[in-house]
Amino acid sequence: CITLHRLEQNGLPDQSFGQNGVRVVSEFTNISGISSAVQKDGKILIAGHSIQPTTGPSGTDAILMRLNSDGSPDVTFGNESMVIIDLISVTETSHDRYAAVAVRPDGKYFLAGLSDKFSSPGRTRRYVTATQFNSDGSIDNTFGTNGISLMQVGDGETSAYFSTSLRLRTLRDGRLAVSV
Repeated sequence: CITLHRLEQNGLPDQSFGQNGVRVVSEFTNISGISSAVQKDGKILIAGHSIQPTTGPSGTDAILMRLNSDGSPDVTFGNESMVIIDLISVTETSHDRYAAVAVRPDGKYFLAGLSDKFSSPGRTRRYVTATQFNSDGSIDNTFGTNGISLMQVGDGETSAYFSTSLRLRTLRDGRLAVSV
C-alpha cells in the first residue's frame, strides 16, 4: 500500500489533498512505491513494482501510476490510472521494478529501474532498465526497442537480489544519466 502526504509551506497537512493531507492508495494493496515526480499541472507520478506478479508466470512487475493533484486516481492514464509492465519477458521469471521517474520537457515520462532475470538455480542476470512513456501512459515505441532499453550490469551473473540502488538525473542538455 502506498501512502502520500502533502504539506503546506508552514508544515501543516494540505487539507485539499486526500483526507487531511494524506492519500492512502489502498485499492492497490500489492503495490510498493519507490519514486515519485510531480508534473507542472500538479498530477503525481508514482513508480515502483507490484509484489504479486500480474503479467508473467512469476516474479515482480514494474508499475507506473498517476494521481490527480488532489490525490484521486487519474483514470484517463493507462488502465484506470496505472500501467503494469513486465520489462524482461512475460514468459520468463523476472523481478522488475522502477526506481526512478522523471518528467521530460516534452511531457513524456522516463523511468529507470532494475530487473533480475533468473538464468539458472541461484543465479540471476541483472539489467538496468529504461522505459519512456507518452503522457497518456502508453509506451513510447520510438525509444529503445519497443519503448524499453535493457543494459546488462557487469557480466550479468550475480547471486544478489535487488541490492543495487539506482539514481536518475536530468542533464542540462535534456539527456538523462542513470547511475547504479
